[in-house]
Amino acid sequence: MSMNLPNVSHLNLIDSLDSLHYSSLSLNIRSIQIILHYEFLHFATDDWSSLRALSTLPLLKSLHILLYGMHIPPNSKSSQIIAETALLLSDFSLCFRKIYCLNSCDITSAYNKHSLFIKRLRKRILALSLDGERYISVEKDGCGLIVWF
Repeated sequence: MSMNLPNVSHLNLIDSLDSLHYSSLSLNIRSIQIILHYEFLHFATDDWSSLRALSTLPLLKSLHILLYGMHIPPNSKSSQIIAETALLLSDFSLCFRKIYCLNSCDITSAYNKHSLFIKRLRKRILALSLDGERYISVEKDGCGLIVWF
């Protein structure tokens, strides 16, 4: 997919991380929202390297990622990529959201994994943050993280 939309400042991507890597994105983009539904994804949850393409967008200040129905959170390598990306922005969020078709045992297990991932991601962002002026808020259930300064 190729996009040549020079006036686009806000971009919503649904079920497509790959489009960040293979697209020619407008340099005017200021915010991106990515919504990923586990059941529609054809990529492994450990391949978040497409986020690195965001470093080429000079005006990008905001990135919000919503992950629906993810059974397994991203791995350690992807966590590093996500943390590095968060530091490039003034407004970043990553939130896991449940899908109600799972049984309660699956939901509890998934949410425990999500919460642990969010704790580790928070620590990683703090460790990488040299300026120390970042604010980080973790959602009450532990399944979402918001970073800003």
